[in-house]
Amino acid sequence: MSKKDSSSSAKPSKNDKAPDLSALDFGPAWARNDTSSKPKQRSGKGSNHGSTNNSGDRKPPPRSSDRRRNDGNHGGNRRRDSKSFDRRERREHKPPTPPAEGINARIMPIEEGMDALAKEISAQGRTHSVFDLAWLVLGGLDRFHVIFESEEQVLYQSKADHSAWLTKQECLSHFWSSGMVKNYYDEEITEGEAPAGNFQSIARCGLSGKIIGPPNHHSYQQTLTDIHHARYANMPIERYKSKIVIEHGEEAVEKWIEQVKKQSIWRPKPAQPADSPETPKAEEKEEIAEEVTDAESAPQANEEAAANEPNDTPVETPAPAIEETLPVFKTRREVEQHFLIHGFDNVFKSDKAVSVLASIPAKMISPGLMATLKHTVAEEKRYPGKLASFLCRQMSGRHLAVYKWKKRLHCGPARPKHVPDDMVMADRPSKLFHWVLENPAGTIDKMWKDCLPKDIDDETRHTWYHDLHWLINEGLVLLFSDGKLHAAKELNPDPPKTKKAAKKSAKKKIAKQAEEDAQPSNDTAQTSNAPPEPKDIEK
Repeated sequence: MSKKDSSSSAKPSKNDKAPDLSALDFGPAWARNDTSSKPKQRSGKGSNHGSTNNSGDRKPPPRSSDRRRNDGNHGGNRRRDSKSFDRRERREHKPPTPPAEGINARIMPIEEGMDALAKEISAQGRTHSVFDLAWLVLGGLDRFHVIFESEEQVLYQSKADHSAWLTKQECLSHFWSSGMVKNYYDEEITEGEAPAGNFQSIARCGLSGKIIGPPNHHSYQQTLTDIHHARYANMPIERYKSKIVIEHGEEAVEKWIEQVKKQSIWRPKPAQPADSPETPKAEEKEEIAEEVTDAESAPQANEEAAANEPNDTPVETPAPAIEETLPVFKTRREVEQHFLIHGFDNVFKSDKAVSVLASIPAKMISPGLMATLKHTVAEEKRYPGKLASFLCRQMSGRHLAVYKWKKRLHCGPARPKHVPDDMVMADRPSKLFHWVLENPAGTIDKMWKDCLPKDIDDETRHTWYHDLHWLINEGLVLLFSDGKLHAAKELNPDPPKTKKAAKKSAKKKIAKQAEEDAQPSNDTAQTSNAPPEPKDIEK
């Protein structure tokens, strides 16, 4: 059977009564060949981007704006974004340093600030809340010190820049980083021979970019340890090793060789001579001149006689001068060991209590102490109870009154006093005082507007100001920091009792009455039990 026969037999004939199912396409959507339902595709290059509304699996063609985003420039931005993402990925977030254990911190305002604050309160005559004063002190880090105290651990502080540290190793790191080493040691750079060996890679610090050296060189571990101690002593050594970057290539090796050729050596500076004695004063110079003239006017005969006498004492020859040789240190570790023995106690002081200014830079204080400082300041800003009690003592010592007004601590020029009944005031103070009584919490501007006469000169106005100042200093009137005036004590000194106070007083009265009622019965009992008098016995 030929192909034509098979194809012709497969097709249904026109006279066949069987239904024609060729129009029904049961295949997948992408394989359908229904040209009647599909629009004609455009010829040319754009035929692949025809309409796809009838096919749900295909996405619509990109718009012109999308094509602009997908051009070559966007690819460059993508590369740039990937690089920045790699940098962000490499840069790990350093966990916050916890506060130092076993160390307490407290805040102490500077003395100059306390003196200026007390002077300002006395001059203005205004009453301030003690907590407002505490928040005022905490408003600037240059207004107070932070004192670190420890019962067991010894703290260290530099005598030159007042930096504070927890350990000697931190002191040595600051000794190098602050340039303090130049004051005690002279550094010299010498050129040596290039190291021999086959070096293929160079290790570099990933944090500072400083070259460490080839991992197969004998000085690799020592250099790594020195850099860690000098710059990153607070970081664990294993974590620091994970930051090291390995570079391959001849350029990196040549840079390291050039660096190794230049070696640094340190020599301790010679001890400075003692300060020269002070120049003598004019009177001392005259006395010295008189003594010299008297010595010159001595009889020459005694000198000739002394010269003619034989000298039996042997002449002492001076000993040859010995040249002092200063030691030479080739590594930082040798310099540190020499400094710990000979100069550490002269540069740093050790104590169990250290005071620093709150605005101290982070590079001049131990990270543990800085965390303690921030925590202490944050707690005091939240509720300055400790600082408020300290301010009460300081202000009392500066002749200011500290008292409670409406259940809150206040500080002012005078303590509130009650006006005596027999007290007689002049017209102006009496007018001001009665205005304050009639207008509680009135402002000072309104008082001057109501009390001062309209046509008043500056001299009379000054006398009114003086009268108000007298009322404030006597404690009869309180002028608060917000400009409001209050009478120190009301005319009726006994305030109305509350319900709880009335109940307590009623209970006390009832108990007292019960005691008084029970007292006579006890007396009668005692008289009945008493023995009869002698007169009754005789009868």
